[in-house]
Amino acid sequence: MTDHVKRPRLLQSLISDRWGHSGDQTLTLTEAVTDQVHAVLSFAAKDGAIAVDYARTLGGPALRAMGFHDRAQRLRALARSLKDSRSVLYRESLKIGATRHDCQLDVDGGIGRLAAMASQALKSLPNAPVLHLEDGSEPGGTAGSQQILAPLSGVAVHITALDSPVSGILEQITPALIAGVPCIVCPDPDTAGVCERLVKLIHESETLPAGALQLIYCKPLDVLNSLTSGDAISFAGTRYMAQQLRQHPSVASGLVRFQSCETGLSAAILGSDVAPGSPEFSFFVREIRSEMILRSGQRRHAVRRILLPRYREAEVMEHLVMALSETVVGMPDDPVTQMGALVSRSHMETVQAGIGRLKQEAEVVSGAVVAAAEGGGAFLSPVLLHCNQPTRAQLIHETFVQGPVATVLAYDSLCDAIALANLATCSRFSNVFTNDSPLAQEAAACLTSAEGRVRICGSDMARDALELSPDPSIPRLFAATHHSLVCGAQNIRRAVAAYMMRTEIHAPPQLLTALTGRWVEGAETRCNGHPFRKSLETLRIGDQLITASRRITEEDVEQFAHFTGDVFYAHMDREAAQAHPFFDDRVAHGQLVVSFANGLLVEPAPGPVLANIGSDNLRFHAPVYFGDCLHVRVTCKEISPRASAPFGDVRWDCCVLNSCGAVVARFDLLTLVMKSWPPLANETGAPSKPAPQITTPSVTSREQATHPAE
Repeated sequence: MTDHVKRPRLLQSLISDRWGHSGDQTLTLTEAVTDQVHAVLSFAAKDGAIAVDYARTLGGPALRAMGFHDRAQRLRALARSLKDSRSVLYRESLKIGATRHDCQLDVDGGIGRLAAMASQALKSLPNAPVLHLEDGSEPGGTAGSQQILAPLSGVAVHITALDSPVSGILEQITPALIAGVPCIVCPDPDTAGVCERLVKLIHESETLPAGALQLIYCKPLDVLNSLTSGDAISFAGTRYMAQQLRQHPSVASGLVRFQSCETGLSAAILGSDVAPGSPEFSFFVREIRSEMILRSGQRRHAVRRILLPRYREAEVMEHLVMALSETVVGMPDDPVTQMGALVSRSHMETVQAGIGRLKQEAEVVSGAVVAAAEGGGAFLSPVLLHCNQPTRAQLIHETFVQGPVATVLAYDSLCDAIALANLATCSRFSNVFTNDSPLAQEAAACLTSAEGRVRICGSDMARDALELSPDPSIPRLFAATHHSLVCGAQNIRRAVAAYMMRTEIHAPPQLLTALTGRWVEGAETRCNGHPFRKSLETLRIGDQLITASRRITEEDVEQFAHFTGDVFYAHMDREAAQAHPFFDDRVAHGQLVVSFANGLLVEPAPGPVLANIGSDNLRFHAPVYFGDCLHVRVTCKEISPRASAPFGDVRWDCCVLNSCGAVVARFDLLTLVMKSWPPLANETGAPSKPAPQITTPSVTSREQATHPAE
């Protein structure tokens, strides 16, 4: 009878669009639960140079040929594909000790944020290859300037951490791919198996062009030797490794952009106003327990130091110890398990060494440290320590243990708590649990961290968390905050801009318009029919309309004032207006001027313009007096078709002038316009009945209330 021996899986690299397993250096990976070898990877130092060259020559040009919407559409399709195949990632995650709750945070959370970031990019970025920043053109000038953000010409290398192999990769590569920069992933060896499965699923989906994403296993410093100007590095991991990367000549000289998300000694401060038995206290205990056991405490931003009021220290520690003692540590695939194993036996030994350093200044209060026997996997019980003299300690403020470990410190006053929290050499978050407004204000003003993030956790958050998220294994505080930090409109623009290069173009207006795809003052215009009657098929940048005039009367101003309630004295009181340092007489409301401007330029019959979605850059340049005649010069400034809809965004330059030709107001009008008119029958999502234009926008901000769903 033949014994069937399970052979280790050979992890493959994805280089030059080919999967392979070869190289002069090898690593063996063991399962977290059994400590048995389950995978072998091999690599060569030259892998990085080959991948970088392929990304530059093939992946970069393919991505830069698309617009933001095309790239975001592909990523949204990728999220759907990954969601259908996530069971593969769940199974692989079991080998690194992840429970089902861990997978929900990493796999489901990562896929969800990929979809959210792609959708946010479709909403907040134009369907163009570059981002426009500032227009420096002057009326009547022979030259103008335009600041743009264009994709970096090189590659983005993403060095991932061991705590979040799926969400970490997806959050790192998404902004770069949206920006149009090809990516090379260099995973942590302990979680390389999960990373390989993820990249294979992405590659098999065929949603990205060749060369847009590659996977290598060589050492990060070996990859750096192949990088130069136009390249970028995104790093997630230990502070020590980040320092090594910063010291590399390519990074130190500023040639290669460097972004770092390092491990840190995050702190949680329990306010003196929070008493046991309150919802805030229950929320605090639950969050600390969740921070310690989720992903077996290996998350880079988990709470490592717990600051308690001295007079409640013993009572609070008793609650924490009791909560931790109820944690079920066991097999990751067991439904009753609340905390699985560390990623590997070697990592557990590193964690135990870190606990040994902490025990030089603190004592274990959570009971005996229980670890698996030799060869029994990487299981470790939660470890809560207590330091009697935190102000004299040093190791607890500089030793980062990436496991289920936290240290309790006592403080006498808020000033002491802030001082203790700020002693950490590297900190990511400071969490303050309090309902006391003065305490929260002082904490927010005085707490510092590497990334400047302070979270105030009050009664509303506690009540919502306990009611809406009864599962104590998921830290609601982290999940909600992290999602908003990654997926907000401003955050996605900032993340994408990190992989783009600012350029200021100076050229004659006509050439500048051709280069940037945005009309600038002084460039060619044409008046060949009302531009609001044109669909995107026939509308062109520079199409212009000069409207008829409208005289502003005293009756107009008084009617508008009483209708809106804006009876400011400069509009209603002649003597007061004449005493005003800026005005010679009563003036018309600025919003009245803008409303009349919209009335002058609008085409009332149903047509290709579906909706007015807001205005940008509104400025009032001169007062409007009774008797002034106003007309509007509206010019098509920018056209941005949406890849996923039968309409697109059109930006119009609206210039309101008086009878002397002086500019009294100027703003960018933003509208949705159909790609064809009448709509084609096969256009997905085309409205069954054309919507009339909305002619009274809010011009102080870019509203999206009328924005149809994607």
